[in-house]
Amino acid sequence: MYCTECGTQLDDNAKFCTKCGADQTKAAAPAAAVPAPVQSQSITLEPIAPARKPAALKIVSIVAAAAIALGLGVAGFIFIPKLLAGSRPKANNCVAVTLDAIENIAGLSSFEYKIEVDGGEENFAISGYLSLGKDLYDSAFELRADSGDDSYRSETRALFHGGHLGTYSSSFYDDWGDYESYEYMAVEELLEGVFDMLSEMGIDVDAIGFDMRNLVKNGRFNNDEFNKISEKLSDLFDPSTLSDLLDDFGADEFADDLDISKYLDKLPKIGEELNKMVEGFFYVACEKEAFLSEFVSGLDVAKNKDSTTYKFAVNPSKLAGSLTKYIIDNVTKYPEISGLLEEIADSRKMTLDEFLSFASYNMRVAFEEMGDAGDIRFSLTVSKDRLPENLTVSFDTESWDYDYSTGEYKTSALTVSVRITLSNHNKVKPDLDEIENFMAIANKNAD
Repeated sequence: MYCTECGTQLDDNAKFCTKCGADQTKAAAPAAAVPAPVQSQSITLEPIAPARKPAALKIVSIVAAAAIALGLGVAGFIFIPKLLAGSRPKANNCVAVTLDAIENIAGLSSFEYKIEVDGGEENFAISGYLSLGKDLYDSAFELRADSGDDSYRSETRALFHGGHLGTYSSSFYDDWGDYESYEYMAVEELLEGVFDMLSEMGIDVDAIGFDMRNLVKNGRFNNDEFNKISEKLSDLFDPSTLSDLLDDFGADEFADDLDISKYLDKLPKIGEELNKMVEGFFYVACEKEAFLSEFVSGLDVAKNKDSTTYKFAVNPSKLAGSLTKYIIDNVTKYPEISGLLEEIADSRKMTLDEFLSFASYNMRVAFEEMGDAGDIRFSLTVSKDRLPENLTVSFDTESWDYDYSTGEYKTSALTVSVRITLSNHNKVKPDLDEIENFMAIANKNAD
């Protein structure tokens, strides 16, 4: 038989097309006496031009079901062992160095930071410091934000210390005059919304034994505490609530056919395989210049005495395409992930090959529909131990302006640039007297 949509030769009993994914049971095409195709783990990714593109719902259903089943929902995404953690290969390609630099921030006990955003007329700056102490309450975090133009100016300061958050904000409008306010609150109050959400998902929040102080230990973020919370959440999570999540993503058809709950115990192993898969892409495959050049261009590396600067551009659409192809080509090397995908495929009356081909096609269509938004440009300076010193990210977009004379919106080219500077690594010593004085004023004047 042949596919009713794209004309691909299929097994006479096939329910779905192995190329475009079209349902063959709704309108059967004239059968042809052809031998059944041989199944293979090699997936063909050549362009396909079906008469009708698969519905967007199919794309969402597959992606949402796989993501939620892999623990990328509320119960898994936050608490799965973080990607790229562990004894990964040493890599020197620009993307791997950038990921290393970002991750190494978590290993600092203190630093000063400044973030400057230039978006044409919309410019603002955020600065401050982070200083970790013996526990979270002994730590300090400061944020200062400044923004404005010819008719408006605003200044904000926020300080966290001793389990409380104090804020001050002031602004001046040419038309309205001055305004200022203070806020002061216990951080536990900010968590009430999160706890309410977890309770609605069937999790006994009190049984988690969550203590914010333990999130920091002796000047470092305490990974052991995060892992303990992760394990508690996995034990307390009610798998039946996954059906509601699937419904929200338009993937309710999987809720009845796939028993996702049994995969909750496998989240740690699935997380490890996800780590290895991502490491394989960024730390092994990207070491090959030909592979990296599929989505990276304009690479320039300048080495100085104490630092190295990397300048390069990444095309998001091409990166997504390369990553998708890499995952599909290598997924059978990971037994936990491929086992999950096999069950998803079986629920769709597909083989794993059929499902991977179906998913591959739908992802390509999704990328085509999104279009090419252009390159994202990076400039990164790192120290010898790959601590970030300066990171600038810029991209081109469009600005929409309203023309009052014509009553129409006009578009113009706009370049958005974000510059992040980190300094005084492990050398910040906050002024505790000044912090206490600010907190006292915020507490006294809070609305």
